[in-house]
Parts: sequence; structure tokens; C-alpha cells
Amino acid sequence: LQPEFQVFNPYYPNDTITFKMLMTHTSSIKDNWNILIPLVTCDDSPIPLDSFLVNYFTPGGIYYSPLNFNNYSPYGNYYNYSNSGACVLAYLIEKLSGMPFDQYCRENIFDPLDMDETSWFLEGLDTSKIATPYDWIANQYYANCQQGWPLYPIAFLRTNKIELSNFLSTYMNHGTYNGTAILDSATISIMLSDQMGHPDPYGDYQGLIWYKTFYDGRWLWGHTGGWTYGTATAMFHVPEEDWGFMFFMNTYPDAPAFWGIFQALSDYAIEWQIPVELTSFRASVQSNYVVLNWSTATETNNMRFEIERRNENSDFVLIGFVEGKGTTTEQQEYSYVDRNVTTGKYYYRLKQIDFNG
Repeated sequence: LQPEFQVFNPYYPNDTITFKMLMTHTSSIKDNWNILIPLVTCDDSPIPLDSFLVNYFTPGGIYYSPLNFNNYSPYGNYYNYSNSGACVLAYLIEKLSGMPFDQYCRENIFDPLDMDETSWFLEGLDTSKIATPYDWIANQYYANCQQGWPLYPIAFLRTNKIELSNFLSTYMNHGTYNGTAILDSATISIMLSDQMGHPDPYGDYQGLIWYKTFYDGRWLWGHTGGWTYGTATAMFHVPEEDWGFMFFMNTYPDAPAFWGIFQALSDYAIEWQIPVELTSFRASVQSNYVVLNWSTATETNNMRFEIERRNENSDFVLIGFVEGKGTTTEQQEYSYVDRNVTTGKYYYRLKQIDFNG
């Protein structure tokens, strides 16, 4: 790999910045907003990614400044969210693959996931289908133009809920989409794991680009996305419970409705998730006992089954329980023997209890 420029912290010029530092926002690369904000344009940015990065990181470049870096060593493992640092990852992909980042995404992500109307650039898209971004100024909304930025890999993906759901579901299905392996499941496990050994300043745990946040009693993996001039988005999932959600808003990131929508979608997903897929439930008489057998295809946070019974003249009552298998995607077999029976007709049912009660 022979890059056209080198990235080094001028305060610590002998320290190496690694891929992992870039993916965990610990590289010491800083977003210098006094330089970055004026580069926002209407339509696609005319400044190529590599040209911007060369001028941002190379002494003497038109965007270069020591203020593009934090005054600490990248080996300090200090978290500071860095958009420009993440863009270096896109540039490295270009160098390793020999193709532009947007083309690499098209061939290796968008096309395999049937994301035909997803693009980093406005060019080639039907802009009449793209929501107008709005800003809130002086107690009223103002429409913005469709914008571009040299740092496009961190802010300007145009997509829709159906196509992005293909992306999210691939992670939720351990890297598989429609029976085709897109990513190795071991790779996803690494991406969705704590990389720093401690929470960031916001109390979240940083994976590789993805992060884990505690919300409403559970840990969610995902990422928010916001753009000052008219975009607020979120995409999160709970691997242990096999549910996720996403939403887009064409308004400013701090819009009051954002967390209300986040809460509503989270509540809906929790309510409608299927904790256990029951595939059979049978009862048979053996001697003077009743033997119950049942099987499950998948289980999510399944603490136990409670067995309830009634006769023709009573309500259901608890007669025993069987421990569940927690979370599993393998078929499980269960049985319970009801020895406290006399001649008559009985009805049985199962009550499933999650770990949260």
C-alpha cells in the first residue's frame, strides 16, 4: 500500500495511526469545523475525496492546520469522534481495492444487497424521490438544497427504508442475505464487540464503527446520523433479541421528536418480537401419568416455561416449570411429566417467561 500522503499527528509525529484507531475514533484526528463547514455545497461536491484528504493532512495543504489534530498521542486510547478520521478508512479502501470508494460500495455492498436506489452521490439518482432537508431557524422551517461534501463517506448516503433494512438484516442474520454470505459471521462478532475496554465519554461502548448504547433497559448496537442542515437518522438492533429498527427525519438533528420516535419504535419492536418459535406441543398418557413434549425452532432470552393445567370445571393453575435455553437458533426438545392426575379430561398450556420477567 503506497498512499499519496501520510497522516501523522504533528504533536506526536513518530506515533503510528492504525486502522483500529480510525474505526474506534481514537486516532487523534480532529474535525476542524472552521475548515469543514465552508466546504458544504449544493449538489455533489466538486472536490474529490483523495484531493480533500491530501490537503487536510499534508503540511502546506490548503486545508492543513495543526488544529486538525488533538494534542495527545493516538496510543492514548482517547475517544474523540472523528468524521475526517473515518474518511481516511474510505481512502484506504480505495488504495487497497484499486477503485473509488463509491464504486467499491456499489459492487460489494449495494448490488449484492439489492440496494439499487442507494448512492453516495446525487448524480444518477431521481432527485424527485429524495426528501427535502429542512432547518429550524427563528421558530420556522427553512428548506435546504440537496447538499454535498468532500467527506461524503460519513454523511451523504441516499437510501430508503427498504434497502437499508436489507443492510441491517444482513448483520442481524450473521452476515447472510437471501442465503448468500456477504460477511463472515466472525467478522461481525468482532465489529459488534467492545474494542476499548471501557465506555466512551457518553457511556457507550465502541465497536468497529458501530457502537453499543444502553437504552430503556437493554443494550442496542447501531449508530445515529445527523446533519446540521436537515437530516436526523438512527439504525439500531439488539442481537440477543433479534430485533432492530431504523428511521429517517428530514429535519435538524436536535429536533425534539427524534427521541420520541426512537422510543416508540423501540417499544413496538420489543412488544412484537417473538421470543420463542414453538414447533410442536403434544400430550400423551403413559400408565397413570401424562407426558408433555414440545420443541422450539429458536429462542431469545427464554428463561423458562411454566406448565399450566385445568380440568373441565376449573381455571388454569401452575403445576410446574422447565428451564429454557436462553438464546439459541438450534432446535430444542422439552418434556414434563404430570404425575398428579386422576381419571378425567385435562387441558394443558405453556407460559413462556423471558429473563426480564
